[in-house]
Amino acid sequence: MDIREVLHKYLEKQGREVRQFKDNTPRHDFMEHFITRNNLSIRLASNIKRARAVVGPNGIHKFFNNIEGVLRDTDPQLVSNNDETNVQDDSGAKKVNVPRGTKRMERVQQHSKASVSVMVCGDAARNLLPLMVMYESGYLHENWIKGEPPGTVYGNSASGRFDMILLPKIRALDSPKQKIVIGDNLASHFSPTVIQACEENNIYLTPLPPNSTYLM
Repeated sequence: MDIREVLHKYLEKQGREVRQFKDNTPRHDFMEHFITRNNLSIRLASNIKRARAVVGPNGIHKFFNNIEGVLRDTDPQLVSNNDETNVQDDSGAKKVNVPRGTKRMERVQQHSKASVSVMVCGDAARNLLPLMVMYESGYLHENWIKGEPPGTVYGNSASGRFDMILLPKIRALDSPKQKIVIGDNLASHFSPTVIQACEENNIYLTPLPPNSTYLM
């Protein structure tokens, strides 16, 4: 519709009238042919925050410049990357039919806006750790761990966040070289406990540039 409006204004400004257009505005079929002729396609665009949109090449180049010396001549299996995403079990509000004048509408369902975190970890040698799922709960129900991908690891915590998940893998690496862990810059991933564990296990922990995970 935006393009059709632009064409309409262009024709009006030029003082031209196209008889095939109703009110001098292209029809839907005009746009369909226009897209085909110019080898275009219509796609859904994902919404991103403005902070993500302004991530530029300078910050990304700076990241690689800082880590270049650490990565040089490093065994790929000593370089790990992790990424965490958070999902909720709330399906959102639904429209319902109620008598006119009803003040409050509620719908009983098995959703509670509980937080579930999913973590994917791998190394530069293309080895993947099992998928890890963490429930924000004081207990772990048996029916929460059914139908999972083979090898999935489950856990629960009061915060719903992961804690030291890469340490067992890193400690099992029989190498005196420094291990490298790359992840997002979430503040909770850089607690004093995490920093101390990195020092004790010869781990170089580095975050990706802010708001750049989707690019990197």
